Amino acid sequence: MTMKFRFALFVASSGMICFSFAQADDPRATRLEALFKKHPEADANQDGELTMDEARAFLADRRSKSNPKSAPGMPSRATSRIPGQELEAFFEAKNHGELPYRWMAPLKQIAGEKYPLILALHGAGGKGADNKSNLVGWMAPLVDEALRSQHPAFVAVPQADGTWGTREDFHGLLGAKKEPKNFLPQALSLVEKLVQEHPIDRNRIYVLGASMGGYGSWAAIHQRPDLFAAAIPVCGGHPPERVATFRKVPIWAFHGANDDKVPVRTSQELFAALREVGGNMKYTELAGVGHGAAAYAFVFDANDVEAGWQTQQTNDRCDPTPKIWDWLFAQRRSN
Repeated sequence: MTMKFRFALFVASSGMICFSFAQADDPRATRLEALFKKHPEADANQDGELTMDEARAFLADRRSKSNPKSAPGMPSRATSRIPGQELEAFFEAKNHGELPYRWMAPLKQIAGEKYPLILALHGAGGKGADNKSNLVGWMAPLVDEALRSQHPAFVAVPQADGTWGTREDFHGLLGAKKEPKNFLPQALSLVEKLVQEHPIDRNRIYVLGASMGGYGSWAAIHQRPDLFAAAIPVCGGHPPERVATFRKVPIWAFHGANDDKVPVRTSQELFAALREVGGNMKYTELAGVGHGAAAYAFVFDANDVEAGWQTQQTNDRCDPTPKIWDWLFAQRRSN
């Protein structure tokens, strides 16, 4: 007999938003669907499917904002999610040939200075050609005024109507499907174009992404280890036998221990392989988190032993900086 649950949302007397489970005839999926329709920003990786982990994280985030001390047993550091339509206000819509992309410049530019460039790769939920869906919730920290003032940078967010990489780059995840339409070469071409047109520091070009974008981040540094100064792949993967190619590129990878879409072993295997070849990789596995790891990765500021979040390093040459953005902007391309 299959047991069904009711996913109940309610507002307590304190004003907190709460949730609970109760056995009922209504399937849990119906409740998740209702939450998704009301709060599409709850879909942390913007893949078009709201998981229970994402629902928990979203509700805990709202709960902690109502009462920061009222979320026992639930990690509170999660992205302040901003719906894509609100992110549009910060990004200019552009095109590179047939590749749509969004573009954001530093808040202020000083004549003669050069700035870093971030290539942000969306997940499967951002696919298309509307130049809107590519702006996903986990990108919210990139538009934060404090971050933009402290670390001025250009940000490019291309949109793929396919994948970021080949079937081989996805290391078995795509199964026996036909070869996907690979938009990564166009994204790399975009980077070269932007460097020619804007005051971009060639030694500080970064790539990051989640899910499909996490795979794309790994694929990008495999194809162009000479181009990128660092990468942040979240819940992604790559053939571990290739790691020698990019062993000198600083990497900080994140993965939810309970990920039911991209097995956590993909990041574990890459970490082990890079440790074997003396690579430069930090790896944070998020206990209790599923496929919505991006909601935590891009606001990460310290390990949390109680929550089971501990960052490992392949060796003592890795930069131990605990805050994700401070770490990223400190990386420079090796000569």
